[in-house]
Amino acid sequence: MKRKWKKKSRYDMVPFYTTFGVTCGIISIVVFIILVVIATIKKGNVGFGLGMAGTSGCGLSILGLWSTIRGIKSDENMFFTFPLLGLLFNGIMILVYLIIYIIGIVMLF
Repeated sequence: MKRKWKKKSRYDMVPFYTTFGVTCGIISIVVFIILVVIATIKKGNVGFGLGMAGTSGCGLSILGLWSTIRGIKSDENMFFTFPLLGLLFNGIMILVYLIIYIIGIVMLF
C-alpha cells in the first residue's frame, strides 16, 4: 500500500520553538513600549512593580532567544525568515534592556 504524502505548507515548516521565540520577542517589545509610556507619564517615579516588569521582559527576551536558536537547530530544511525575525527581536531587546540596566547602575554612583 502506498502512502500519500501531504504537501507541507509554508507554516508547517516552522517549528514550535521558533514560533514561541518570535512571540516572546513581540511581547517583550510591547511590554517595553508600555513601560516607557508609563514611566514618561509618571516622570520617572515608578515603583518596584514596573521594575520587575522590565526584568521580566528581559527574561522573556532571553527565553525567546534560546527558544529561537533551539528551533533553528531542530530543523534545517525550513524557511529562515521567521527564525531571523525571532533572533532580531529578542537580540535587540536584550541589548536594549542591558543598556538601560547599565545606565541605571552607573547613575547610582
